[in-house]
Amino acid sequence: MKKPILTRKDLYDLVWSKSISAIANDFQIKPYRLREICQENKIPLPDRGYWSKLRFKKKVVKIPLPIIENDNLQINLKTRKFRTDYHKRTFELTQRQDLNFKVPGRISTYHPLVESSKNLLEKIDNSKNKLRYWEVAQKHNLLPIHTNTKLRARALRFINTLIKAIEAMDCNITFYCNRAHVEMFGQKTEINLRQKIHRIRTTNESGWTSDSWEESEKLEFQAGPSFDRKNWIDNTKRNIEECLPEIIAWIEKDCRYWHD
Repeated sequence: MKKPILTRKDLYDLVWSKSISAIANDFQIKPYRLREICQENKIPLPDRGYWSKLRFKKKVVKIPLPIIENDNLQINLKTRKFRTDYHKRTFELTQRQDLNFKVPGRISTYHPLVESSKNLLEKIDNSKNKLRYWEVAQKHNLLPIHTNTKLRARALRFINTLIKAIEAMDCNITFYCNRAHVEMFGQKTEINLRQKIHRIRTTNESGWTSDSWEESEKLEFQAGPSFDRKNWIDNTKRNIEECLPEIIAWIEKDCRYWHD
């Protein structure tokens, strides 16, 4: 693969020397992206039929390169284009060397807050008087992990990786009104991790309906206030572990919005 950084004049000469598809193949990028880069930098492209006319030695017109400000800036053909600032920020987070978004398959030592929550959840599971989550959360800083014991280990590993990444960004987890929040820019965004539960509605012979609830094997992460909550859930394409950069980028966006 050739070096993807060119001057504007070099790129102009290149697109008038061979087809867009051939250049895109040389640099291993999409042809449509190469066209976008030329448009962004006001580099004219050959008209349709230019190459066939050239092949048969017919007269062709080569459009001159217009002069623009910052004409000497170099163009990186590998520069990605993002739909929104949120998608751009997600990509930027994945490129940071100080952030580890890979959720390990096993953890020997948990973050102190995760270790404390793990012990409290086990206490709830084993309580003879059937302690409830909200009762314990009123007295202790308990992370919002709402799963059965089967999914508990995975949920703990996920939340442990999330907290470490947040702290690596000089942010932290705070508790307000017995609920966990990520604090950034002096603002708080509520978080919640739960096991997805499906509602099943049945109708009896008399036409009356009733609801029952069935636990799934999926994890769901929620962030934001109840009126503007963002959800990430396991699906056939990916698990929520792969969504960690997106999650943090969204929380950062939400906190920045309320800060501004």
